[in-house]
Parts: sequence; structure tokens; C-alpha cells
Amino acid sequence: MRKIIPMIFISLFIIGAFASAQNESIGCSNLYWIDNDNKECGKKQFCGAYMYYGLQTFESKERCHEVAGISESCPVGSDKDNSKCSMNLSNGRKAEIKIMPETASEKAIERLGELNFTIQLKEVGKGNETKPIYELTGKKQGKFLGIFKIMERIKAQVDAENGSIKVIKPWWSFLVADVEKENLIGGCAGVSSENAQECCDNWAEENGIVKVACAGEWKIKNNKCSWQCSTE
Repeated sequence: MRKIIPMIFISLFIIGAFASAQNESIGCSNLYWIDNDNKECGKKQFCGAYMYYGLQTFESKERCHEVAGISESCPVGSDKDNSKCSMNLSNGRKAEIKIMPETASEKAIERLGELNFTIQLKEVGKGNETKPIYELTGKKQGKFLGIFKIMERIKAQVDAENGSIKVIKPWWSFLVADVEKENLIGGCAGVSSENAQECCDNWAEENGIVKVACAGEWKIKNNKCSWQCSTE
């Protein structure tokens, strides 16, 4: 029995050394990683031909965070919980802040144009409906009753958990015309061609604009929406 125990330890040592040598021979590395389903930048060992569709590996956690869009610092009003940002809500729920301020600003600009927004992380709702949102406030020049120039305050709320956006305007906003609006021309400055139809449709709906009764599509001209009838 006394001879068997040392032999067991020796065998385990040999097996471990062999496994370590084998890992080195096939090129094993401890790397940070993300793929299409996981964006947390965890670290694990990769060996041999480990690549698959969607996998990205990094030697540094900082670079992984940069590519994954993870901010090293959390928005004001939230706390860092391990590698995630979270906000303690009044109903006792801890909500994960998945949308960063930069992304929320981009969504508001895409929807409303560049209005020099201020942004604040806050909670809205009551009870089970309580949730964290970014409130973005901007000002837009318009003409009240089509005559008097005013600065209209416009707010957008971007859900900090899923990125959905809600536009909030004064109840009397239907009485205010955009100073640059002529017929069907509106504002969707900086919107990509892929999002132009949706953006212009939203703008037309929010401002009570009725499209010309013809088959056609929205075109962005001089950073503005313009309905163009099809020639076919």
C-alpha cells in the first residue's frame, strides 16, 4: 500500500505534465472573448483551431470592451456591478443599464435631428412599471400658428434596458410649424438611407403631414424629407 500511493502521485504528475506540454504544442492561449450570443468579455482558454463564426478573441480586456461597446465607466446615476452597470430602482428592482448614453443620444438624433440635447439617466413609472430611461431634452425653432417664432422644447425618452425611444412634445405642438418646413419637407438630418423611410414616416406622423396621393417614396434632399412620386 505504501508503494502504491507514491506511484499514484507520480502518475498524476506525469499526466499533468503531458497535458500541459500537449496544450503548448497545439497553441493554447487564455483570451478574452465575445461572440454573437455573449458580449460580456469573459476569459477562457482556447486551443488549436478554435475559431467559429462570430467569435472574436482579444489579449486585453480593454480592447474586448472597446469592440463590444462596453463602457469602462457607468453613467451618472448607476453603479458598476462586476462588469455591468446597474441602477437600483425605487421598487427594489436592480435594472441592468444595457444602453450607454452615447447610443441613447444617437437614437434621439436619428429620430429628431441634432437639437443639442442634454441627457440624464432617471427612473420613470410606478410599481412594476418602474424602469430606467435616459431623458434627452432639446429645443427646436418653430412658428406658432405659422406666424410667431418660438423655441419649442422637445423631449425624448430612451429605455436604458432595451433602447426603445419615445418622443414627448407639448400638447400644443400641432400649432407649431417648423421654420424650414415647406409642403412636405421636414427634418431627418444625418439619417442613413436604410432608415430614411422609417424616419420620414415618423416625422410625417408626428407633425400631421399627409403624403401626396401618389405611389412613391421618401427622399433625403439637403438633409430634409421630401416625398417623391414614382414616374412609373
